[in-house]
Amino acid sequence: MGRLFRVWVVLAIGIGSMCAQAPQGQPDYGQGQSSYDPGQQSVPNPEQSRPDQGIARISLLNGEVSVRRGDSGDVIAAAMNAPLLVQDRLLTSSAARAEIQFDSVTMLRVGANSEVRIADLQYGHAQLQLAIGTITLRILRNSQEQIEIDLPAVGFRPSQPGVYRISVREDGSGDITVRDGAGQVLTQGGAQDLKAGYTMMVRGAAADAEYQIVTAVGLDDWDRWNQQRDGAFLQSRSAQYVSPDVYGTENLDQNGRWVQDPTYGNVWAPNVAPGWAPYQAGQWVWEDYYGWTWVSTDPWGWAPYHYGRWFYGPVGWAWYPGPLYARHYWAPALVGFFGFGGLRVGVGFGFANVGWVALAPFEVFHSWWGHGYSRGAIFNNVSITNVYRNARVANGVTAVGAGAFGHRAVPFQRLSGAQVQNAGMVRGALPVTPSRSSLSFSNRAVNGARFPQSANRSFFGRGSAAGTQRTSFESAPRGFAQSAAGVAERTNNAGGWSRFNGPTAGAPAARGTNPAPQSSYRAPSNSGWGGGSRAVRISPPIVRNYSSGPSRGGSTAAYRSAPAARSSGNESTSRKGGSGVAHPSSGGHAGGGGHHR
Repeated sequence: MGRLFRVWVVLAIGIGSMCAQAPQGQPDYGQGQSSYDPGQQSVPNPEQSRPDQGIARISLLNGEVSVRRGDSGDVIAAAMNAPLLVQDRLLTSSAARAEIQFDSVTMLRVGANSEVRIADLQYGHAQLQLAIGTITLRILRNSQEQIEIDLPAVGFRPSQPGVYRISVREDGSGDITVRDGAGQVLTQGGAQDLKAGYTMMVRGAAADAEYQIVTAVGLDDWDRWNQQRDGAFLQSRSAQYVSPDVYGTENLDQNGRWVQDPTYGNVWAPNVAPGWAPYQAGQWVWEDYYGWTWVSTDPWGWAPYHYGRWFYGPVGWAWYPGPLYARHYWAPALVGFFGFGGLRVGVGFGFANVGWVALAPFEVFHSWWGHGYSRGAIFNNVSITNVYRNARVANGVTAVGAGAFGHRAVPFQRLSGAQVQNAGMVRGALPVTPSRSSLSFSNRAVNGARFPQSANRSFFGRGSAAGTQRTSFESAPRGFAQSAAGVAERTNNAGGWSRFNGPTAGAPAARGTNPAPQSSYRAPSNSGWGGGSRAVRISPPIVRNYSSGPSRGGSTAAYRSAPAARSSGNESTSRKGGSGVAHPSSGGHAGGGGHHR
């Protein structure tokens, strides 16, 4: 019996050992294989710890675009691959366009003379405010992201993948157009459904907003540009090689190639010049929650610097994106920091230079943000080539004078590990105090007169707008050495306008006539967008009431992938809960008059 027991123990150990090994081509990421690791019981890897603060990416810039930072109020020039956090604002000039990515399938395109404010941003939830201008929200496929866009009078929440165009004018009035998909217009009294092929025009204050639903406004150059942008994402090949959590990979297609590595499986090799190394083209920027954050000037420099690891292999430098089916969270950078050089009085860790090197697969990462992060510890007399494999590569180490770290327009030194002796390895937060210069994404100046002035506009909203808050720049670590809404004047409901809290069908109608439909929309061939081209009869609103309103943490269901319903001449649509849906009919007025009080 004892012999049989020992056999079973051996078999169990062998099976457990095999199960613990990573599958071929997908190593067990981040288990720490470096030869030197003081205090290996460090904080979890960023792939395993969900941050409190969500992040968005500036994924495209055309023309002059600026960002008003939520932590300092500074207005700085926007930059490709720069991060946006809660309470940041993005502004475009008269001939500019921009794009913000929230995940691999959700992006917001911002037109000229526009201002978008990030009221709340968490993992899986975003609440945006459009102060002025035009935006298009594009949701390509099913997503767990719950997103709400607030106008001065109402809010809008998409309920499935689609194309949603929203505009706000100087007087606070606005339009919401559903090109494809479906969503709900949120009011203080409940929610009104809006489906593909229709535009809702809204005006007035949030407490007494008025609306009118017409056939969707016609396509213009803005819509056609959005269709072209969609192609860059829908045709991208790189997404198949990374986890769905990893986004910003569409830029990899034209700037490198995917190859099969015998150890790590599918890896991406960039098209770069000889002597190139990661984390050298860009700058370090201070973000209040994440601390020191890398902003790359490489056109593809989002995903490879905030997810995965780098290594030097048979094809040169290559990026390993991590396990395909593991959970990944964004990191401000994935590097190892260290100090080296002569004693420098006034620098917190006592070295004249700050160096960093890209982490390789399996190397332990010590986070400097989030839950349980280390405030910083220095381990002296370390040979970095024994700690970081990429330090053994020529030019694999990057450095700058400690007093110049985080400052703009300061050139970096490219070194090899052998040139760095007796280094002080940093575990956790880098003990360098940020300056005002550390808040800028680039060296470009900003001319504030070229951007829209929306003043202190107020917005629709249920409950608290922000579930996460910023820390002011003045509160950054110093222990180291170094509105009144502009709304349209209320009318007597003439011209087909309705109140969201107006009576239901059968109520007396006010005088007035229903205006001619707005310019019709016909879906272009192979565009994938839905729409209608008939006149629309307005149904009286049937408002879904909430007992307490949805929480700002995001409690709506995930987006559905079902296609939007197409209207027929006598179609009417009902949904569980009784939300009103605009639908066409042969009549010209709703309830006999086309407008309600």
